[in-house]
Amino acid sequence: MSVVSTRPPRPRPVYQLALAALFVALSVILTRLLSVIVIGGAFRPELGHVPIQLAGLLLGPGYGALTGLAADLIGVILMPQGTFHPGFTLSSVLVGLLPGLAVTALGVVYTRSGGKKEPEVRQRMPVLLAATVLSDWAIAQFLSTFWLSGLLGSPWTTLFALRLVPVAVRSLLNGAVLALLLRISVQLSLPGLHLNHKNRKIS
Repeated sequence: MSVVSTRPPRPRPVYQLALAALFVALSVILTRLLSVIVIGGAFRPELGHVPIQLAGLLLGPGYGALTGLAADLIGVILMPQGTFHPGFTLSSVLVGLLPGLAVTALGVVYTRSGGKKEPEVRQRMPVLLAATVLSDWAIAQFLSTFWLSGLLGSPWTTLFALRLVPVAVRSLLNGAVLALLLRISVQLSLPGLHLNHKNRKIS
């Protein structure tokens, strides 16, 4: 009897940190430089969540949370927009944490091996993307609206109604961009998502 591991190799910590740093930089640029604040400060259309979500999906919930934390704090320090609020930092952390938890729940891991995804991973991708979009919408629509209500002095229900459609559109757009980036990573044999197989015995 021989034991063969079918678990894909994990990327090295240095590579993970470098990729996380890249995601932080992209998030800061997309959020702070390539976005505008509209609806009287109640909404900001941007793609800054996408790099944070990628960190959670590809590197796991811990790196996703740290990427969200670093992106918000570095953005506040280098390019402040309005008053700092720790609640928005928490929201940013959750944007990276929850997709990573979804990956863990579905038994999918990130590897540097590249190549095509297994059929089982392709079947789970719609669920994974749906969970990412839904969590992004819920964080922005419920939690971030609550923080904005306190900052702007406006009723939560009023802001909730004003932000309902814009936030939904932004979350769907972020999800579409995320799906495209994950697809490109597979087509170009870049690091991708694979099933987290357990060790199995082969006679």
